[in-house]
Amino acid sequence: IPIYASGWNLISYPIPETRPVVTALQSISGTYSIVYGYEATDTADPWKVYAVGEPEWVNDLDNLVFGRGYWISATQSITLHLRGADYDSADGSASAMPMVPTTYYGRVESGAGFTPVAGMTLTAWIDDHLCGRAVLTDVAGYGVAYAVNVMADDDGAYDGCGATGRDVVFRVNGQMMGPSASWNSDQVWEVVLEPQHVLHLPLLMRSYADVVNLA
Repeated sequence: IPIYASGWNLISYPIPETRPVVTALQSISGTYSIVYGYEATDTADPWKVYAVGEPEWVNDLDNLVFGRGYWISATQSITLHLRGADYDSADGSASAMPMVPTTYYGRVESGAGFTPVAGMTLTAWIDDHLCGRAVLTDVAGYGVAYAVNVMADDDGAYDGCGATGRDVVFRVNGQMMGPSASWNSDQVWEVVLEPQHVLHLPLLMRSYADVVNLA
């Protein structure tokens, strides 16, 4: 299967058996950084990611499955050597694949009046569009953490979501978190979040009569 250029390439996996990602892509080892698969039946978290060198708890794409489509981020043009015939399935096939999301992960810190705990909901927003959702987990040796896929703008359910350079903001159970991040699907991003507090200043108003008297 030709990988035509560096960056994102969409392939259909033709081997009639399920294989671990690393095994299936052994012939191009060292020339790819991220693989995304899409499981339409998992409506809560359809995107699955394998990112080279990232923590195991971030990577949830374990295997490549016969007939499904996969996005591969390559560092150069190269040929993926496999055996088997091309095949399209109705669920997760290359022809049905949306554009890749961007994955963010990291620790969630405590702050004044806010303590994150496993089970809280993290949401990711671009402007007023909800573009990603995840549940906080407790990772041994790391702390309370999240891993969230922020969807790409698709002119459909995720209209207005991710495009290169757009700001992504995060909330946990409604609490604003910082810093924000710039949407970019070139890699998986570690962003450590902490609570942000907005300072509301009082509004001072004077009537026209007050202004005249002062003059």
